[in-house]
Amino acid sequence: MTIWCKGESAPKDRAIVVYGTPEGEYGSSRQNTAFWPLGIYLAQYDDCDDAFCLKGGGWLGPFIKPIAWAEEPESPKDA
Repeated sequence: MTIWCKGESAPKDRAIVVYGTPEGEYGSSRQNTAFWPLGIYLAQYDDCDDAFCLKGGGWLGPFIKPIAWAEEPESPKDA
């Protein structure tokens, strides 16, 4: 069971699952996130940008302000 918490309490010391909308432009091609949907994403806090970045992104983002967050689930165990 996933327990969701308010976005403002999101921890900054580990990757988390966030509910929100990615924002801004990012990357060398300056891809616009204007059409990215409100949804569930994996993110981590970046001290340099003072913002949450989508996991796998770079220092240019994309960024996301969590509306709600939950702990990152564990990987499935091998059978």
